Amino acid sequence: GTTATTSPGTTGTTSTGTTSTGTSGSTGTTSTGTSGSPSAGTTGTTSTGTADGGGFGPTDAAHCLVSVTPASAGDVAFFTVRARDSVGRTVTSNSDLFVAKLSPANSTVTFDLWPGPIVAGLYQFSYKTLVSQTFVFRVYLIVVGGARVQVPGEYTLAFGPGRISAAQTFAVNPPTSAPAGTPMSFLIQACDQYGNVISVGGGNFDLIVGYPLGLRSTYADLATQSVTDLGNGQYRISWSTIPAGVYWIDVWNVGSRIRGSPFAVNMTYLAPPALPSATFVSPGTTVEVTFSTPT
Repeated sequence: GTTATTSPGTTGTTSTGTTSTGTSGSTGTTSTGTSGSPSAGTTGTTSTGTADGGGFGPTDAAHCLVSVTPASAGDVAFFTVRARDSVGRTVTSNSDLFVAKLSPANSTVTFDLWPGPIVAGLYQFSYKTLVSQTFVFRVYLIVVGGARVQVPGEYTLAFGPGRISAAQTFAVNPPTSAPAGTPMSFLIQACDQYGNVISVGGGNFDLIVGYPLGLRSTYADLATQSVTDLGNGQYRISWSTIPAGVYWIDVWNVGSRIRGSPFAVNMTYLAPPALPSATFVSPGTTVEVTFSTPT
């Protein structure tokens, strides 16, 4: 009786309680603790540290670099600021705040310009104007507290005139009449599409002289005409004609007439020289007459 009661009780308690419950608890604790701690700690230290030489310090205005790209009137001009720290390393955090203060040359008017796209520490500014002019600007780094620290240097942003526009190019005081056979000329001033005066040569202009009806075939070979590039944005239009009449001076640029063309010029006949006054003398008197031959 005593042996039968003791044997089943001992076996049941030992097998269920110790083996299954203890092993499960141990596995759960080990798995969670090992995965979480090393993973978070290692990632944070590597990304911000400088032990491997690949990091950077705070942005230092004195070491930032400015690059300027000029443009023509009507186009967008760009300049960029490269953020760098005190030892010249590029700061790629894109968290700095820069501002540029622009002023037209020879003017006291100023205005702020803020950057657009920012890529890996490169801050890009853009500006557009329709007027050919030059701007002077400075760049500032805005630090904690709102103070502005200037990036060293004063820079220029130049907008030159654009390409020649026939519609804006004009004649300078074209003549309306002259004696036939007289060499004639006038100047034209090249301008871009916004009316900005162009001060360099290289334009392509053509001159067509329109003769009075029926005279071209007879006299065209005796006339002269030319376009001379003066190298300063102005061109001399020259021609001479033989017979009198109204001529049309037609100036073209790349298939288009310039503003006001064609120009009507009335080439007139030369007035005959005045006859000398008559003096009556007695027959047989010697008379001396002095006159000049018209040129």
